Amino acid sequence: MSTSPHIAGLTSKNIFLIEFGEPFGQKILRDETTTNVRNIIYSPKGAYLAYRTDKKCSDWSVTAVIEGNIKDMFFSPLDTYFTVWEMFVMTKDNPQVSYDFLEPRWSSDEKLFAIQMSNRVLIYEDTKLDRYTHHILADNLKSFSMSPSPAPTYYISVDKTGGSYYGKQSLSYGDVDKTGGSYYGKQSLSYGDVWAVRGYKKLGACAAPDTTFLQWDPRGETFLTATTYPRLTVANGYKIWHYTGVLMHKHVCTEKENLLSITWQPGTWPKSELSRSAPKGIEDSTPKPVGAYRPPGARNKPSTFTLHEHEKPHKPGESLNGNSIETSAGAEEEA
Repeated sequence: MSTSPHIAGLTSKNIFLIEFGEPFGQKILRDETTTNVRNIIYSPKGAYLAYRTDKKCSDWSVTAVIEGNIKDMFFSPLDTYFTVWEMFVMTKDNPQVSYDFLEPRWSSDEKLFAIQMSNRVLIYEDTKLDRYTHHILADNLKSFSMSPSPAPTYYISVDKTGGSYYGKQSLSYGDVDKTGGSYYGKQSLSYGDVWAVRGYKKLGACAAPDTTFLQWDPRGETFLTATTYPRLTVANGYKIWHYTGVLMHKHVCTEKENLLSITWQPGTWPKSELSRSAPKGIEDSTPKPVGAYRPPGARNKPSTFTLHEHEKPHKPGESLNGNSIETSAGAEEEA
């Protein structure tokens, strides 16, 4: 049995497995003869690896095969249950298809299972899915989530248009208190700083241009950065970093090969020597990001800019009338 987590990845040509440690070789699990592999996921405890494809395979140790027009798939927190989602199809009995897919949620002990249907969250107990036992009704319901808190109290947050609501579920309906709004965004990592939470001590830094994915290994000793398709269509590949910022391994996809996804194997793993000392790194030949493009006629000259159409062009540090703008730090020094 392995004493360190694996890394599983999916490209446009294969599914591969990386055994953690030198020389970080790739083991091909499925090649391009397995047609149309869509995505891969590990179960939360790392015992299973599932993938979605259009072709049956019989040469693996197959635990289960689920057929259908499957669009996504999920494991329950304790690896006990496997959920798949099929796109709604217009039929005679269901002529109007208007359901948006939202991922079902499990409590961490798998006692509760919840799904969203229109403006309601339906909650089922003990995997008895013939009838829900509780529900939360909210106008303009967008999404919901369930905290990983253990029994007997379960917390559920509900996101509504214009604000988010938060409450608790103790196998009976609880009051929901209004909180602030909720926001989300995207960030493409170019540079990382690694800090120790205890004492907020800086441990290292690295440069990883064009990163679209970052994930720590389950032991917290190394992390993975990747440039994936379709977020970026060129320079697809991945890198493995020590927590001090030392680059341990790098892989660049071949021509006409796209990295679709990559992930660490979850689970509980023993600490290794990497926790105590940084390994010898490798050289990163990735081209460094260059500055913003400036036309030849504007190079080696002070830049000017116009923030609003009604403003006149002016140099940074000057007001619209050409006078110098005193910074707050400078004003404090003179005071």
